[in-house]
Amino acid sequence: LRTPLNPQATFADDPLRMLRAIRFRWKLGFTPAEGLYETIRTSRERLRIVSPERIRDEVVKMLSANSAESKIGALRDLMNLGLIEIFAPALMPMVGCEQGDWHDSDVWDHTLRVVGNVGAGDLELTLAALLHDVGKPATRTIHEGHVRFFGHEKVGAEMTREILRDLRFSMREIDRVVKLVRNHMRLGSGPFTDAAARRLIRDMDEDTDRLLSLVDADANALREGVRALDLVPIRETVMRVREATPAERLESPLDGREIAEWLGIVPGPEVGRYKTALQEAVLEGRLAPGDKEGATRLLAELAPQA
Repeated sequence: LRTPLNPQATFADDPLRMLRAIRFRWKLGFTPAEGLYETIRTSRERLRIVSPERIRDEVVKMLSANSAESKIGALRDLMNLGLIEIFAPALMPMVGCEQGDWHDSDVWDHTLRVVGNVGAGDLELTLAALLHDVGKPATRTIHEGHVRFFGHEKVGAEMTREILRDLRFSMREIDRVVKLVRNHMRLGSGPFTDAAARRLIRDMDEDTDRLLSLVDADANALREGVRALDLVPIRETVMRVREATPAERLESPLDGREIAEWLGIVPGPEVGRYKTALQEAVLEGRLAPGDKEGATRLLAELAPQA
């Protein structure tokens, strides 16, 4: 792979060509000509004059490659040549951030495995794979002799929002990717009951299956022999609960106006608390979706003075 003119002049004329060179290398399977990558490395600061939208579009094309090898190779080149440092510096601390018992690689190499595992055809899922552990370096601690990353999914979700906002992704794309990053750890603790499935469906709605795919890809990127999360029964539970109770029915059978009228109180925070209690009863299976009569009986128990 070579540039039509001297690479330094080519990249000076339009620095975005540095990203295109990497993309074409992995899309077409070419080997970089001698000196090409070194010129990219020494010219990388020129990328700062390129608009975020143009950079975003090139990165999206790399992440949309059909093969895992192409996506991983392009991302590795972007990191090794110092280009990620220009347009997404928050990713830099992932390199060399060791993870301890469950992993045999640093956060960056683990992330590349997850990106490869999610497959092709879903940009938001791929972005979530790329950013799901971006909060780990900032939360890394040693607890009782073990490496821990307490709350990294929450920190990572906020970092993800900033990274994607800086690259001018749409608010819809940002919100969906942030939601995936924030929730990617929620299946790792405790039994997965019907109530847990209802809460997952309520919170993730149409992104439920996408989250399960992210969690699966993440688990498959752990050190060999340590995977502990079996997603088969989780998927089965989600499917069964979703068929019985669609997400739109996992709400309080009574709205705020009906609750206020039944209790004889004015609309306000108190009504909201009762509505939340009714929704929790639905999620826990103590109250059938849409059961207004059952909801009023439960209100009578919660507010016997009514």
